[in-house]
Amino acid sequence: MKTSTRKKWFLPALLLTGLLLGLWFFLDKKRNWREDYVETDDRSLLIMRKEHQNSKTIVNGTAFDKAEVDLGDIKSVVVSHNAIVKQMDGISKMQIYTAKTLCFFGHLSQPNQLTIHGARLNMGCATSREDDTMIIGTYGEWSSIEGGAWIDLIIVLPSGISVEKKKGLSGPDSSLHKVDDEYVITPKDRVHGFWYGPASPLIGWTIVPSVPDMERTAYQKLR
Repeated sequence: MKTSTRKKWFLPALLLTGLLLGLWFFLDKKRNWREDYVETDDRSLLIMRKEHQNSKTIVNGTAFDKAEVDLGDIKSVVVSHNAIVKQMDGISKMQIYTAKTLCFFGHLSQPNQLTIHGARLNMGCATSREDDTMIIGTYGEWSSIEGGAWIDLIIVLPSGISVEKKKGLSGPDSSLHKVDDEYVITPKDRVHGFWYGPASPLIGWTIVPSVPDMERTAYQKLR
């Protein structure tokens, strides 16, 4: 085969390989997640095994974070339709547990441009308030033919708080996102590295500060 012919087919073949790997990971819902990850010194992180890493520029994995929100006089909460919601006696604050996953099989030019370590800083949860109702959603999630980043969410509320689940508060099309070309590639407000999605919510939403969850509470939503 001539060199020019090899060059002609190299890029399409590379893109097709990345697409197939991404589709395989996303569509195989019967995976044993324990076998896909390796442990690290940071208990709040799980790094995907070498066969799920596409290059030295990307580190795929899942980061576990947690947060608390003071509800004050809030009587009802609106959450994403796909969040797991639990209610407990004896607590006064809303507890939020997230599993933030990066699974991308594309190709970037510089080492460590896109890692789960940085990805956890570019996405999270935010709240807004309407009278005595608190709305909570996610920001920073994105998807492409080569993979993406997403958040699995568990919310624990005090008993007696009314709960409504609503679509449009999570995912790449979250209503917390600003829809324009500013966020197509690497937004200015990103905290770390390369990013395909927004790294902050719209004005009017308050980011919920989080800390690493060494107990990996949201891991149950992955299984």
